[in-house]
Amino acid sequence: AAFGTNAPAAVPYLIQIASSHSNDDARYIAAFTIRTMGSAAEPAIPFLIQCLTNQMNTIRDEAALALGYLHLQPEVVVPALTDYLNAVIAAKAFGWEFQDAVASLSEFGTNATRAVPTLLALLNHSNPAVRSQVTNALGRIEPAGDWTHRANP
Repeated sequence: AAFGTNAPAAVPYLIQIASSHSNDDARYIAAFTIRTMGSAAEPAIPFLIQCLTNQMNTIRDEAALALGYLHLQPEVVVPALTDYLNAVIAAKAFGWEFQDAVASLSEFGTNATRAVPTLLALLNHSNPAVRSQVTNALGRIEPAGDWTHRANP
């Protein structure tokens, strides 16, 4: 979004649209727009975290993607994304929501070590795509390969 210097002022309006507009697509587009705003979207982080439990899977997923792309406030965002990933796993939603949750966590690199136990538990998953996504994420979170000795106890 080409908001330029007006981006910070647009955030509250986008949050309002994303949280209360009557049209599902408008809510999604507002959440997507927040994702594209870079550091100007930092005030939206609490809202994006709240969206991780939204009833609409597209809003949940967009919030996870936004949090990963922004990769701000890891001390708050990584625990929220890890909880979201655990909810996705519990729902056995190993499609795009899972893929995007794992990718978003990996955007935080070594700041996402809190997610390592959850990811390690999936290394023996029956789906090879899940295993591949987890392995790639672990490589970004613990690039020295410190997780490999814990992979197969």
